[in-house]
Amino acid sequence: MALVRQLKGITATYRMTTKGAPTRHSHYVTGVLAPLRALLEGPRVARLGRAAQQQLAAGVAEAVTTRYQVRAWGGGPGGAGRRAPRDMG
Repeated sequence: MALVRQLKGITATYRMTTKGAPTRHSHYVTGVLAPLRALLEGPRVARLGRAAQQQLAAGVAEAVTTRYQVRAWGGGPGGAGRRAPRDMG
């Protein structure tokens, strides 16, 4: 949960300032996706075929980024939310 709070600061930076859009990934991405990397490099996932590994990675990454987008823009259960910028969905 602490990572989510830190990530919310990123969107606030771009909403509240005239700072341009980022041109490279945030250093938080590495930390957020570290458990996924550990899973993918572990012995259980090594038994899966390459296509299944890629599908697993893509599915987890999609779920994580979707949850972040919902939290960052105030959507989700019980919240009206703000409109996300076009480049976020």
